[in-house]
Amino acid sequence: MCCYKLVSVNFKWSGLQRIAERQIHKAYSRLFTKLNRECVCWMDRWLCMSMSDIEKLEEETKRQLHRQIADPDRKGMAFNEISKFNNPTV
Repeated sequence: MCCYKLVSVNFKWSGLQRIAERQIHKAYSRLFTKLNRECVCWMDRWLCMSMSDIEKLEEETKRQLHRQIADPDRKGMAFNEISKFNNPTV
């Protein structure tokens, strides 16, 4: 399997453009690396799943995400919440 990720950044503010775009690209690179590493670490959770099991997991994750987005008091997630969200057995 091959996955391409295209990130385009246009920061049109003279004097800060190059610095801001470089920092944003660096942050995206770290984000994608972390995500890919986590996917490999979670492999034991999804490797033996059938396609229907994966679709059920996707739907449940989608519902959780929509609940979090709809909550007006929620502004992001703390690290320990992300760990619990990614691994419900923790």
